[in-house]
Amino acid sequence: MPMVNMEGRGRVIIASSREDEQSFAGKPYSVFTLALIEALAGVGVAKKDGFVRVADLALHAREVVPGRTKGKQHPILHFEHADNYVIAYYAGGDVQPKGLPFATEAVEIEPEPGAWQSQVGGSGAQALGDHATALGKGAARIGGSVGGDVVTGKKASIGSKIKINIENLNLGPAPSNQSTVRAEESGREGVNQNKARGTPDEPTDPIKKGFDDPNTIKGDPIPPQPTCDPAKALACYLTHVIEKNSHLQLQGIRSASGLVSIALEEVYITLTATVRKTVTDEETWVEEMARLASGEAKRQGLERPRESVQQVKVQVQEALALHSRLVVLGDPGCGKTTLLRYLALTFARDFADDRRPPTADRVWIKERLGLDERRLPVLLPLRDFARYLEQECPNVGADGPKLLLDYLRLYFTNQNLELPPDFFEARLKTGKCAVFFDGMDEVASMSTRQRIARILERFTSAYPDNRYVVTSRIGGYTGGAQLEASYAVTTVCDFTDEDIARFAQHWNRAVEIVLAGAETDYALRKAKVEAAKLTKAIQVNARVRELAVNPLLLTVIALVQRENVVLPNRRAEFYEEAIEVLLMQWDAGKGLPGITALQGLELDAGDWRSFLEPVALWLMEQRLQEIELYDLRRQLAPPFHAMLKDWQLTTKAVDGFIALINACSGLLTERGQGIYAFSHLAFQKYLAARAVAGKAGNVAYVLERLGDSWWREVILLEAGHLGTQGKRRAMELIRAVVEHPREPEPYHNLVLAAEALREVGQARTEGDLVGEIQERLRQAFAKPLNRGNDLTTQVQRRAAAAEALDKIESGAYGAQPAFWALPYGEPVWVEIPAGEFWMGSGKITDDAKSIHKVYLEYYWMAKTPITNAQYWLFVEATGREAPKYWENGRIPRGLESHPVVNVTWHDALAYCRWLSEVTGKAITLPSEAEWEKAARGDKDEREYPWGMEWEEGHCNSSELGVNCSTPIGVFPEGASPYGCLDLVGNVWEWTRSHWRDCQSSPLDGVEDLAAGDDIPRMLRGGAFDRDRLEARCAYHYWNYPYLRYRTVGFRVCVVSRQE
Repeated sequence: MPMVNMEGRGRVIIASSREDEQSFAGKPYSVFTLALIEALAGVGVAKKDGFVRVADLALHAREVVPGRTKGKQHPILHFEHADNYVIAYYAGGDVQPKGLPFATEAVEIEPEPGAWQSQVGGSGAQALGDHATALGKGAARIGGSVGGDVVTGKKASIGSKIKINIENLNLGPAPSNQSTVRAEESGREGVNQNKARGTPDEPTDPIKKGFDDPNTIKGDPIPPQPTCDPAKALACYLTHVIEKNSHLQLQGIRSASGLVSIALEEVYITLTATVRKTVTDEETWVEEMARLASGEAKRQGLERPRESVQQVKVQVQEALALHSRLVVLGDPGCGKTTLLRYLALTFARDFADDRRPPTADRVWIKERLGLDERRLPVLLPLRDFARYLEQECPNVGADGPKLLLDYLRLYFTNQNLELPPDFFEARLKTGKCAVFFDGMDEVASMSTRQRIARILERFTSAYPDNRYVVTSRIGGYTGGAQLEASYAVTTVCDFTDEDIARFAQHWNRAVEIVLAGAETDYALRKAKVEAAKLTKAIQVNARVRELAVNPLLLTVIALVQRENVVLPNRRAEFYEEAIEVLLMQWDAGKGLPGITALQGLELDAGDWRSFLEPVALWLMEQRLQEIELYDLRRQLAPPFHAMLKDWQLTTKAVDGFIALINACSGLLTERGQGIYAFSHLAFQKYLAARAVAGKAGNVAYVLERLGDSWWREVILLEAGHLGTQGKRRAMELIRAVVEHPREPEPYHNLVLAAEALREVGQARTEGDLVGEIQERLRQAFAKPLNRGNDLTTQVQRRAAAAEALDKIESGAYGAQPAFWALPYGEPVWVEIPAGEFWMGSGKITDDAKSIHKVYLEYYWMAKTPITNAQYWLFVEATGREAPKYWENGRIPRGLESHPVVNVTWHDALAYCRWLSEVTGKAITLPSEAEWEKAARGDKDEREYPWGMEWEEGHCNSSELGVNCSTPIGVFPEGASPYGCLDLVGNVWEWTRSHWRDCQSSPLDGVEDLAAGDDIPRMLRGGAFDRDRLEARCAYHYWNYPYLRYRTVGFRVCVVSRQE
């Protein structure tokens, strides 16, 4: 008789003729048990392959049970299936309603000859051992060959959630001499009718930990499984990793045989990321030393190169070489998962290459990753681990490295891999693994995410010598979900123009070869033409270029462009076009299996999209990214039934639709047996946004979720979608967000509203809402910092508000910026009156001479440093080279209102000349004296612009710990007596003065603009990576006029005389 032992976890014998097996056949049953037996016998026999699937069991139970109860009240609410379990939900939760067990009557049956086995678990009921049976809430667990053991009574009744593991169960012939056991259901306590054989033995399988019960009866331990051949197991595992990760499906592209896939290695583009790194400015130091006279280096403190910790851009391979424990952050669609698949594939190919001895050069690893190591790759999606923790291991006290190790074994066992018990552990102990954890952000529950973070830390500590990489969206890696300091953090950068061109070439080449069926000359020529068209279409549309920042969005753009559609400017319109292009594959899919059920319906791509919207919304509400087949059918059934008015036809239509959408579009795909997901979270969120927009109470629905980061993109995309339908509803939503009284953090609602305005666009706004949001954001800066709370976090929130304000003040809405004016970016001026002021320091230091008085004529100082947005106007008008690190000559995203940096003294002076020409004013760099008077005022000898004493939170210095520049105006508390902002901290500012040892008159020749490059120019104000000493009004530093630094910018002034 064929036997199926589900993962070694025991089984329940439904019917058997073996004397040593206990059967449930021929005796009274609950309706639910009977329905399952009938499903095994009837459904299984009806299928020619002789297998029963859980979907069939759930469907059979749903149809049979209500009829058997003859209309009487019944506790069952509904049936569904999860993974390979059938689940019955009924009223009362984990407490049985009075008067139950749950069958209303017993039914006699005579089963067909045969044997069926499964595992029964849930509510404390689980069958373990070779021939064990168990039923019911709190039922005893029985191990070993029981020989007639049945637990009866209240605790033997079917509990609130009974799981029957019957995936792909083989129905084989049974020997004669059938034996039976009565399964009684009554109100008395359960009794063990026969003594269990064997000795108590603690279960070792991790799946059992969630079912431990003090009343457990344990028998013989599970027999050991046959030992696998280690070499064969390793070969099978590596083959599995290579096959699973070697290809990507091409979304929206279909050949004659259906959707197509391409080799990952043919289209993979190396990602660039930022990482904190100690940088030695050696090249600059060598140049400086060459220009200095003998002895000058020591006097100026330049005996050795300067070092600093900076956020620098590197290829991901370099980040891997720098850090054996790495967190890779990035926006949705930036290629994080593809990166891990590529890493797993590369390590697996290297490990599987047995043509070379283990000590030989690692060709795959060296050529692709620049590493010299041989490790076994282990790739685990964290969303699967999260589901396991929530369903099977709710006890946080059991969290530890063994829990994750046990799950690794279970995860790969479920993928039909037969591996030795110590397959992973043995290699982890010796540091021979590269472990890749994908999608921390895909764990929807914050508590579970934090729990996983702690488990990963313990796992890392237990096996410290391995390589670890964890990926997450930026927004999903916050608070307690962050890993310990041993993990370095890197953030994937947006694509450059070079990346876009390379992607266009690779993608179009792969597409044309697939469509041609071979690598023909025509296919290669056409690929070049299509790649050039795509690149040009992106370059000529500034807003499209903003969107073309990662592989997902580039794929969307490429699909839309191939359909000869004009590329839209806004994300909501993009996703609308992309989904329509993907769903248009329906027309090419006629004749595929499942289409027959749909032929009677006149449907188009818009209808298919509307069917998917409730699915996407359900996933968002459940905080999931995958949906099981039963739930998918349940979400799709109502719209089909509304058209067909017949449940049998509806069932066929729904199944046909699922088959078609999976086979043709690539929009909703089957990820595993009975598990479906949208091809990317972005599509799920856009379709959910459409669903929310279609609700009568959409505004109230949004306000309930306003502070939830899981819903942020949905809200923004809903605003964008509503903007395409007219102004009124979009403005109604944004105004409600602005006026909502509750927010999770300061300025959250205002920032969200500003971002929503950008999604909607100027042409679709009305009234004074833009000005109102602008004014409220400005007022937010007037509120003093709360010194009882974390100053760094408060400043970061102010910075977010400033960046949101900049989105409004960028000119897209016709709003004037607070600190400069269009069209030339002329700054707001602060008048500095004529007269004397105290210059220098009362403290004798090597950076300032003793204090003395200096007289200056009146002049005007820019209120703030020159920003990236202002400098961009100059670059566009003059064609001057953009600052270093502006990718492709564009301002880095989100830094428009930050001070411009990486500009030379000559660049700053050229900006002054241009601004003088277009405004007619005598604009130049301030002298040291002019800068210091603007900072100190003319009343006293204060050390800082705000007073004599240092105050935390008054400027962006190293004490604050922000470690990067901040938008201008974020520190109103640090204003000078005249009202100038950001004079100290944030970034150094060029002056027009020469280097000298003391402060002196501005008329002594030290402002000679014609002096050569060998004459250093003075810097003032300190920077975000410098401490309070360098934030003093009197402190000065220097740099050569031809050099650029990431911490050096400038501000300008208007002098009363032309220089």
